[in-house]
This record gives sequence, C-alpha cells and structure tokens, in this order.
Amino acid sequence: VLTMNILYWRKKIMAYLNEVGGGKKKQVFTLPVSYTTLAEYLCVDRSAMMREFKNLSEEGVLFREGKNIRILL
Repeated sequence: VLTMNILYWRKKIMAYLNEVGGGKKKQVFTLPVSYTTLAEYLCVDRSAMMREFKNLSEEGVLFREGKNIRILL
C-alpha cells in the first residue's frame, strides 16, 4: 500500500510540475505557490511531498533549489 501511495504522489507532483513548466524539459521555472499550498492543492501530506521531491532530485528526474525547479528527464 505504501508503494502505491508513493507512486500516486509522484504522478501528482510530476503532472503539476509538467503543467506549470509548460511541458518543457531542462527549463527552469519557479513554483507559483508555497510548498504548503502545493501540498494542500495536491491533497498530499507536505512532508511526504517534500520527501518525494528529494527522491526525484536524487534520482536525477529534477533539480530543485528553493522554489526553482528544472525537470531533467
């Protein structure tokens, strides 16, 4: 069940980031909302969301510095 939740959160996060980033890869964009607001919008726990951001970063899917995001894959 835990793995399914992680995949669900990952899909929600990536769908949002692709929408905000205009679907363009290797382009830096700034999140238009706080991480707290984003977690509320996505209906996910903020700490779980941040952990998934960290995992995505470690896996080389994205680069994150504050609210600046670059999708790498």
